[in-house]
Amino acid sequence: MTRIAVAAAAFCMMAVLTGTRGLSVEAQPVASIALPAPGGTEQLYAGCNLIAVTFPDGTTSQTVIQAVTPSGVVEALWRYNAGQNRFEAFSPSHPQASDLLTVDFLGAVWLCMSGGAPAGPSPSPTTPALAPTGVILQEGNNLPQTPFLPKRSNELADNHIGGGVDGLAPPPGHPSFGYAQIINDITTIGFKRYRLTVEGPFYVASEFSIDPVYDDVISALAENGVTLTYFLAFSDTDYRARGGEVDTPRFQTEDQIQRYLDFVRFIVHHFKDRIQYYAMWIEPSVEIGLGYIEVEDYINLVRRTLPVIREEYPQAKIIVGDTAYLRTASQRDYLFTILQSDIMPLVDVVSWHPMYGTSPEFDSEYYYQYPAIVEEIKAVASAHGFRGEYEASEVGWWSRDLALDPPMDPPYYSNTVVAKYFARGVVIHRGLDVGVNLQAPGPIIEYFIPGVQSLCTIMAGAEPITMPVQISSGATNIRTYSFSLPNGDRLIAVWTDGVAVDDDPGIKATLTLKGLSAQGVVGIDILNSLEQPLTTSMEGGTFVIRNLLVRDYPLILRLTGIGSP
Repeated sequence: MTRIAVAAAAFCMMAVLTGTRGLSVEAQPVASIALPAPGGTEQLYAGCNLIAVTFPDGTTSQTVIQAVTPSGVVEALWRYNAGQNRFEAFSPSHPQASDLLTVDFLGAVWLCMSGGAPAGPSPSPTTPALAPTGVILQEGNNLPQTPFLPKRSNELADNHIGGGVDGLAPPPGHPSFGYAQIINDITTIGFKRYRLTVEGPFYVASEFSIDPVYDDVISALAENGVTLTYFLAFSDTDYRARGGEVDTPRFQTEDQIQRYLDFVRFIVHHFKDRIQYYAMWIEPSVEIGLGYIEVEDYINLVRRTLPVIREEYPQAKIIVGDTAYLRTASQRDYLFTILQSDIMPLVDVVSWHPMYGTSPEFDSEYYYQYPAIVEEIKAVASAHGFRGEYEASEVGWWSRDLALDPPMDPPYYSNTVVAKYFARGVVIHRGLDVGVNLQAPGPIIEYFIPGVQSLCTIMAGAEPITMPVQISSGATNIRTYSFSLPNGDRLIAVWTDGVAVDDDPGIKATLTLKGLSAQGVVGIDILNSLEQPLTTSMEGGTFVIRNLLVRDYPLILRLTGIGSP
């Protein structure tokens, strides 16, 4: 996707990361809450809504509930007290039995609303709410299901999952973004990586000065445990303001290159204590506007820029590539020319843009070939001296609910299907040992978050491994990936890899592991944010999990106490 294609929606990118709630199909809000600045009005849906409240520290729970319109629809206000490892709740109908009496600024709480089918028995104020009923992970399993509790970014090891924004500057005439809420949203989801730039499609100020507001955003993200990438896009704004004309393709003259090197030195010097990764341009391969750089000129620009970055910040990680949609032959050729160049031993990360609505329904051939393409990228890069990381960026799917103007090319799906493809996209890339940065242009895109938020916590510290997993099922298109965790636990992700649908009842499967055993297995439904112990058996030296219900989005199995049979 070109920078021009996303420019119209770029100001909404920061709003993508909004409050999280359980997944619902085409859900309609039943209420709203008016939060004081820097918050705003949040829509609330039947069931429990996870939001960050912006009331001052010590605000009473009753005050929070009184901010909900219409009145009388709040059943309970919940908070998880991590220090005491327990839930606290406030019930408007039973305040005397409540133990959540006040809330704090930017505290995460669940507002549970009436207006839909009940999720189960009403919880007491000292016990966790029951997970939604009717989601069967394993046939015949009557063990209790409980909510899966995600963590914030600063509580997590690196999960190599992130997002990004095409410029912090708002559009002309737009006063500002709600940056405090945005920072909270990013860290509530659990992103450990984030890509950004100050310069963007709406930035008109000097590229050699940084507004203190943007400085504060970057500092706050870094302080909250988010590893940042700055992509070094350069519109040559100051030169053009003096009447200069910028020729394209870019960087074919020494004076253009020198102005870029001056810009890079300024940015890296300014941010080197907070930003670790620096991307050499974004989509240099797209022959539109001021972004296009012919591939040999791009390689030369990297050669010239590397010493400047290293001089200012020797610990910096330098990203190359960031080529547009990989399914296009011209984009793939551009990337592979870079991979075969002499700069590969000198750089740290190879990046590309692989999925814009890609699915078995649209672009099926490319969807199924993609893992092999990634392995080819790795093989060619390694053969030319590269020893660093791999990263896929701008990974996204779009809902039919979007009303973007102008319309965008990618195929559109229902909200539920979008959430499923986002979850697949995360697991596929992490299973291939590739970092993943998500993109979902458009206003307030909430539906993809539940699965992604769960995965950000589940995948913290996870590294892909090979395990002797075998699946027996009537389905012929089951995909699995396996991971190890720092404490020795293992993860297995499993799903049916066909066309995703709104209502997939699942198909029975038996999973076996030869030569391994586990003391316990927990199944995690990432979209419904619940977990449940699974029943297992040892049969002739083989570890067996029977009667799993595998659906068209990843079911995560966490195995503890790994050993030999």
